[in-house]
Amino acid sequence: MGKFDHITELTGSDNYPSWRRAVELALAGEGLWNHCSNGTDVNDVAEYASDMPTPATAGKPDAAELVLMKNWVKEDAQAKAIIGRRLSPIVQNMLGEKLTARQQWEMLLKRFARLDVTSQFELRTQLFSEKLKDPDDASRYLGVFENGRRRFAEMGVTFTDEESIWMLLNGLPETPQWVIFRSLTIGLYKAPSAPASASASTPAATAPPKITFEEVATSFSEEANRQRGQQRRGESATGSAANRATRLRVCECRHCPFI
Repeated sequence: MGKFDHITELTGSDNYPSWRRAVELALAGEGLWNHCSNGTDVNDVAEYASDMPTPATAGKPDAAELVLMKNWVKEDAQAKAIIGRRLSPIVQNMLGEKLTARQQWEMLLKRFARLDVTSQFELRTQLFSEKLKDPDDASRYLGVFENGRRRFAEMGVTFTDEESIWMLLNGLPETPQWVIFRSLTIGLYKAPSAPASASASTPAATAPPKITFEEVATSFSEEANRQRGQQRRGESATGSAANRATRLRVCECRHCPFI
């Protein structure tokens, strides 16, 4: 397995956010992210952009300047190799070989980030229409919402915890267990009633606690695990009952006068 084979292959807008995060980490790990970043603060070492060194005298670099320029070109080629390592053939053909790593990075950003209103609407529609099939489907279901939140962040679009929690709860099955889970979660947003003896120095009511998507996601996973455990115990009990019934039938048949 190659060094960067764990990175998903970029095929289009759908998996661009995950590809971008993975490649950015790979570049940073190799000390090459500065060849793609656009930071201008020299104190921000992680994000400060690295540009091709320029000689003091235009067109006439001295020996030391030439070494710096050659090293930069070498590092930029290494950055481009990481970017191009996990691209589909179609995407690979979009990138010109003469482009710098930053130019390639920005070209992919413009092509696949999809900041338009239509893509935002499509993503919201997708999340709203998602449905949890059963407890075994919990990991996939939760992953859809986590990926959607990341994609909104990539677009620079505000997608609040309240929105994502509401959409996650909306797609739960109408089984008693999930109905109770939904009701309890929604109940966390309800403000408690005002105290009976409120004074000027005492607030009339206490604000409801702030619930984050991460907290609800954790509770959701725990509930799915609990239901899976119940199902396994139920199947085990059913299997034991079936085995007992089979043994009983065998026992009865042995005493059957027609055997």
